[in-house]
Amino acid sequence: MKLSVILSSLFLVLVSGRIYWHRSRNADPMFSPRWDKLAVTWLRWEPLPLTVNDAVKKGWRLQDDYQEIPYFSGNRYVRRRDKTVMLLFDEDNRVLGLQTGIPKSNVEFKPLPWVKENDSFILTAYFRQPRTSKEYLSPSPSKNIGDQLLILNSSTSTEKLIQIPTKESELVGSGWTEGQCFYTMGKLYWYDLSNVSDCNSLLPVFLIYTNEVLNGFGWILPYKIDNARFVHYLFRNDTIPNCFWNTSHLSLMHVFLDSHPVMNLC
Repeated sequence: MKLSVILSSLFLVLVSGRIYWHRSRNADPMFSPRWDKLAVTWLRWEPLPLTVNDAVKKGWRLQDDYQEIPYFSGNRYVRRRDKTVMLLFDEDNRVLGLQTGIPKSNVEFKPLPWVKENDSFILTAYFRQPRTSKEYLSPSPSKNIGDQLLILNSSTSTEKLIQIPTKESELVGSGWTEGQCFYTMGKLYWYDLSNVSDCNSLLPVFLIYTNEVLNGFGWILPYKIDNARFVHYLFRNDTIPNCFWNTSHLSLMHVFLDSHPVMNLC
């Protein structure tokens, strides 16, 4: 048997297994996400540490703790002063969330969920419910990084959050609009496209679903961000906000929440 046939058969088996795994979980009425990995950037899939110990070994350093910044929960770690990815860890030293910072010099004024902090605008996502103190943070699952995707939507409180549906079926009737699907990424969703005329007012968040299950999200900016964690590419006309066609640059950062995103299918 030719090697190409063997490889093709193996690929089909892996694909079928991936689809069955997603769909069987999705059919469970007690479904909750089982996110076990964290990676950024489409086609590079840069792995991110899930514990403080692993982070420190890989060069991440504590920048801010619970007591210093009032509007987010967790101890913030940064690597090589690169604010495009800042990790938040809880009191058990497990990853709680992720932040992205963009220099104010790169962008115009940004409304919520962007938060102005010194010389940057910051976006914050949590993988489970945060609290205002170490003592009351929700416990971290033993094997998974979390069971919710929550986008901070306040500059003064950790309690104002946008909760993202974990099942694609829950998007029906919401403001989320189905976009294009990419192999090795998943199906994208954008927010409230019909009412977006100015990209500065666009919610800078897109969602990624594979086989009807949330397995990632990302940040999107109508600016050129010169950082390897952002990708720059075009879409079909009917799958993105119209205002994108009036911008000279488009920057996206993808955040993947499960193992083997290369197997994400449409």
